[in-house]
Amino acid sequence: MNTMFELIWLTITHPKEAFKRIREKRPLYAALIFLLIYGLVSIVTGYITSKNNLNLLPQISDSAIAPYIGEFSKNLNDLISGYFSSMFFFVFGLITPYLTTFISTAIYDLIAQFFVKKGAGITLFIAWSFAAIPMLVYKVLNLTTLAIFSYSLPIYIELIFIVWSIYMYITAIKETYEINTGLSIGIYFTPIIVIFMLLIIYMALLFPLISKYLLSLAPGII
Repeated sequence: MNTMFELIWLTITHPKEAFKRIREKRPLYAALIFLLIYGLVSIVTGYITSKNNLNLLPQISDSAIAPYIGEFSKNLNDLISGYFSSMFFFVFGLITPYLTTFISTAIYDLIAQFFVKKGAGITLFIAWSFAAIPMLVYKVLNLTTLAIFSYSLPIYIELIFIVWSIYMYITAIKETYEINTGLSIGIYFTPIIVIFMLLIIYMALLFPLISKYLLSLAPGII
């Protein structure tokens, strides 16, 4: 447990040194405990966020539109509230950090092996876990403002933490595989670029079909 807290503080203050220590010591248990904490914070944040958002819906429906919209809103509230209060949400929230970290590590370790001919799956898993510290800090801050003021942090604050997270992930790749910054940036953005290109191709292939369908409807509409 002490190792985990030491790595958390070191990752925030001296990330390069933290990831070097992870490469040398490979404290897997510390990463597993950290991901458990991350999951618990995410669960509590999601639950409180859902409660605050649901409290706004009756005001919108009651004051604005027809009565049947209010009934629909109530049913929707019950459904969402039931989900965020269910055991499934709790268990899924605990599993998600482990699952996403494992999948991300597998993808990036495969890409890194292609570029540097070196595998370091377990080391990268540990480093990747602690690279999520910026988003954990954001979740804790957001949870605090939600619990005390019923106020969620604005999007530009979240963007700051996202940029910090990207820096952490790139540094984790760099120190895990002992490569230069340029190559670590390239490895990090490779799957993002691939997904973006596939999305563009998919939309380009889908657009003619949508256009053809809309044109077929035009005579009936006119």
